[in-house]
Amino acid sequence: MAEAMQYHAKEYKYVEGEISDGFIDWVKKYEDIYYQHDPQHLFTCPVTIHVLLHIADGIIAAGPVWAYWAFPMERYCGWLQPSISSRYFPYASLNWFVLDNSRLRHIKLIYDIEEKLQLGPPKVDQGKSYVDYSTCTTHYPYHQSISLTPELKQKILNHLTLRFSVSPMVAKAALPEDFEEWGKIRIFNDGDLIRTARLQSQREDTQDASFVRYELLVDKNARYYRRAVILEPTTFFGQLQCVMAIHLWCTPGEINSPSCMLLVALIRTCKVIS
Repeated sequence: MAEAMQYHAKEYKYVEGEISDGFIDWVKKYEDIYYQHDPQHLFTCPVTIHVLLHIADGIIAAGPVWAYWAFPMERYCGWLQPSISSRYFPYASLNWFVLDNSRLRHIKLIYDIEEKLQLGPPKVDQGKSYVDYSTCTTHYPYHQSISLTPELKQKILNHLTLRFSVSPMVAKAALPEDFEEWGKIRIFNDGDLIRTARLQSQREDTQDASFVRYELLVDKNARYYRRAVILEPTTFFGQLQCVMAIHLWCTPGEINSPSCMLLVALIRTCKVIS
């Protein structure tokens, strides 16, 4: 308990000090450069600049921002913005747009004609399903032939040797030269759409949807060499780096076996601070 209190006091001091002072200094410099303390330049100070001054207070009150920040309202405003056709009467345009969309939505639901009244192009599922993987499907972006770095290739070889209980030489013989890489993977039954860190957009304003929670079977007696292996599910958190479809020449360790396909996910484990 004492260590936890000491840790939280340290984090509180960091937020109240470096984070708070850093945002305050940034906003002051922004006002000096762009606003210049001139009412004629007031349009350069949107509310988002002022919100920066309250981030530290929000962290102290509710915890890390990733735990409670969401953007449904911003997306809704972005959906409404194109409907404004008059600068003198913007609210009239907004009202008619929202009303018309609500009426159209009610008609679709009441008469079950959502597909017939679809104004945009039909949604095409650009993913790919694999026979041996019934819980997920891969989605674009997609790279058909990629060459792996030696470090990444060695990790895949280590996975194959453990999975099929074969030597590294046998696993290497079954490994192809080229790999298929997918940028997204969706979990079935209304599951999440997870993006990979390697192929997702690198813009600063893009939300990072590559962090995942996953479970692995971990030997409870891993530290004790002479004790029996007892596997138990353990929860981990990490960042999904890439998802690759590997078409092996043959099943490692089996003579004259047909080729097999594996979906391999490379995850960088995150350190969880309890």
